[in-house]
Amino acid sequence: EVFGTGKEDFAALERSAAASDRVFGPETVMSPLLGNHDKSRFMAYADGDLPDPKGADEFEVGWTRPPKVENESSYKKLKLAFTFVLTSPGAPTIYYGDEIGMTGAQDPDNRRMFPDLAKLSSAQKSVQAHVAKLNALRAKHPAIRYGSRRAVQADRDHYAVVRAYLNDRVLILYNRSNQPAKIEI
Repeated sequence: EVFGTGKEDFAALERSAAASDRVFGPETVMSPLLGNHDKSRFMAYADGDLPDPKGADEFEVGWTRPPKVENESSYKKLKLAFTFVLTSPGAPTIYYGDEIGMTGAQDPDNRRMFPDLAKLSSAQKSVQAHVAKLNALRAKHPAIRYGSRRAVQADRDHYAVVRAYLNDRVLILYNRSNQPAKIEI
């Protein structure tokens, strides 16, 4: 609802993340993810194919009108969502194809064949490169893997989170608006 459809703001996301931190604590290794084999894919929501405006359930959409990604801006939403997942505490899970922006409604539509990597669009390659960069940053910074998490700003379109572990500090900034933003911390 925050990254895909935009119905919720970053303040709602922070309330949920903080509640998870309180309930499960730092000793529990969670597995943040965007999707899995039992759910419709993130891109189906980000691109507006789900929820279906005519009220069809996600299984029916998958069988009768399988989603196609038609808006370049949906890939930007995916990049922001991956930034959250791959900088969150825990051991992130990536369902095959999410790292290139595959779409799909409910099972079995969410289990499409993985495409030929040589035929990816520039937007899909951009998401793939973004995920690789985030994984490299995660490997380089123990603060991302093990550190404390503190939100220093969370409003409608902007979010700032500090992760800290021993001497390593990482500041993660989000801007989901279409305009450049100046965030003062």
